[in-house]
Amino acid sequence: MYNALHDAAYRRVWDKEMVESREVCVIDSNNDIGYYQVKTPSPLRNRDFVTQRSWRHDNSQYMIMNHSVYHKKEPPRKNIIRGTSYYTGYVMEVIGPQATRFTYISQSNPGGKIPAWLVNKLFTVVAPKVIQKMVKACRVYEVWKKKNNPEYMPWLWPDQICTNLIDWNDVSSSANVETTSSCSEEPEDIQVGDITDDIITDT
Repeated sequence: MYNALHDAAYRRVWDKEMVESREVCVIDSNNDIGYYQVKTPSPLRNRDFVTQRSWRHDNSQYMIMNHSVYHKKEPPRKNIIRGTSYYTGYVMEVIGPQATRFTYISQSNPGGKIPAWLVNKLFTVVAPKVIQKMVKACRVYEVWKKKNNPEYMPWLWPDQICTNLIDWNDVSSSANVETTSSCSEEPEDIQVGDITDDIITDT
């Protein structure tokens, strides 16, 4: 599961809501900065995030976490709302020979003018479906990986990392993200009458 969630090439296979994703730069063997854009149903605009991702593992616990940062090479884009991840990620704990406890954590702001009640509703409905999709994808990852560059796992083998190292002049801390990276375009204004079943149920 840990390897499946790390593998950017495999995410393109199972994450059908992903529009674009890439590693922007590497900080060290357990931290990088990446860009991710997600497709959202009409009338919402697509959201994107620039985050610092951190990971670690031992014999029984595996963690992948991220929080938003600002990077000069990934400024906010026209017609896309820049979201903010305060603290988002996965914790996987081995609790038995064939059992793993999977925890998904997300404290984030999708940006724009979406009412707070709708954000909470979307998360409570969509998050379980996303987790189900992740688990399904993880179960067949080993079969896929054997046919797709099986030796390439830079999250485990840092000597395989080929992305440029970070230039600290390009980065602002997460404390400055919301004021620095707010979208220059007027965000969409969602009214109660705009809400349809597709927004609640589409994943």
